[in-house]
Amino acid sequence: MFFFNVTATTEIYTLSLHDALPISVKKLVGLPTSATDDDIDKMVPIQVDPELPFAIEDAIYSAYNIKHSPEGVSLEVVAAKKPSIEKYVHIAEQIGLKLNAIVPSTFATYGLIFDRFKEQLTGKTIAVADIGAGMTDICVIQHGRLDFSRSITFGGNSLTQSYETQYNLSFEEAEKQKITEADLASGDADTLTHQWANHLATQIDQSLRAFKVEGNNGGVDALWLCGGGSLTPGLSGYLADKLGLEVSLWNPVQGMEGNPPEEGTHSGLSVALGLGVIGAAGEKRVPTANANLLPKEIGQRAERARRKITMIIAAAAAFLIIVGASLAFITWQHVKTGRREKVAGELTELEQKDETILAMTALENSILMQQVMTPYVTPLEVLRELSDRLPN
Repeated sequence: MFFFNVTATTEIYTLSLHDALPISVKKLVGLPTSATDDDIDKMVPIQVDPELPFAIEDAIYSAYNIKHSPEGVSLEVVAAKKPSIEKYVHIAEQIGLKLNAIVPSTFATYGLIFDRFKEQLTGKTIAVADIGAGMTDICVIQHGRLDFSRSITFGGNSLTQSYETQYNLSFEEAEKQKITEADLASGDADTLTHQWANHLATQIDQSLRAFKVEGNNGGVDALWLCGGGSLTPGLSGYLADKLGLEVSLWNPVQGMEGNPPEEGTHSGLSVALGLGVIGAAGEKRVPTANANLLPKEIGQRAERARRKITMIIAAAAAFLIIVGASLAFITWQHVKTGRREKVAGELTELEQKDETILAMTALENSILMQQVMTPYVTPLEVLRELSDRLPN
């Protein structure tokens, strides 16, 4: 099962898809301490290829929870088959949706549990089984880290289909009869319900055994059930007896503000609520939940598109700035010219007033009179006077 973060225009939607898609989660330790990001990208496919149930050439994988220590680099890898991923990418493109992330639904459930119980998870190993209609997601959280996950094509609809076949009913009629008769708590449950619960217990047990085989120390401390199928009466007690574990129903809305419903009423909300937690955290979410199976070429194409849009926006902004500056300069020139013309007009108007003309005439007459009355002696007259007084 996957959930997708998709963007259409400015709105963000969540698209959850159920399918029989093999998901593999592997842990790698002991990589060289000097390994760079480029080195890790080259090492991951070589390291996980022998452990994947499908060829690495047919896989899309994502490394996450990368930790550097003096002992080396450790990380975890989640992988899925490339054709399955590409199928959903094609569907999204056909309906005009832009994918931001493709993440296994177990990561959403884990993200919600970590957000609510990260302090209580220290030193414990918890298994979670999200029993949906068509699939059951199983994940193991060890010391607060998602260490193992598996999806099986078996869920509540499997029991409905058994009723449908056994009693020759339509799917809707079989669903109603299942809701009425499927009860493991009464002690006299019908054979179909017992067979369904027994098969589910077997699948969970095999998954927990696979978790131990991968080299993880210690066993599982408890099993939490969620999803619509977990609400089958008596299922938690039945699985506790079969698996020898402490089994309890987990209400995903537990701990939310307000008055949450009774335990189990909304058990099918774990993926949706987990997606909300991861989406709200964005790039700041815990490193053990930041896997993304979106093909790299899609991300690169989106990055190129973003860069192109950024360049277009920058060019448009620069053009607007230039145009704005030009208009401002032209406007300033017009204002300056207008002010000069206004001053010149006011001066011309002032010169034409009678008071100004009379003042200028009086000033001219005063200057002429001063020039007439001022004595004037030429140099020749001075020389003649000196010659008369000094004959020698």
